[in-house]
Amino acid sequence: MAKLVRKEFIRRHCRAACIPLRGSKPELESLEKEIIALAPPEMVSWNKTRKRVNQLPEPREMVDKILADLGFGTQEIAALERQARLFDLHGHMDLAH
Repeated sequence: MAKLVRKEFIRRHCRAACIPLRGSKPELESLEKEIIALAPPEMVSWNKTRKRVNQLPEPREMVDKILADLGFGTQEIAALERQARLFDLHGHMDLAH
């Protein structure tokens, strides 16, 4: 269920653009450093570690709208809340093992 909600959230609220770049590896690495230097520190903290570091508050109103639109009832919402608590405890660990 969480995967469905995440997918719907992304479909409704997230956009990305991809621009192919040509250049040697050193040129591309230099460009990357220049771009990262332009960004505020809180926007590039992900680049210094593989851990999830930018803990942002959940956009509750947006998520609630998606849950209502998907017709989720109290049982589904309770299941999502249990999964969220597990994630809070274990993070990105593979919970299947």
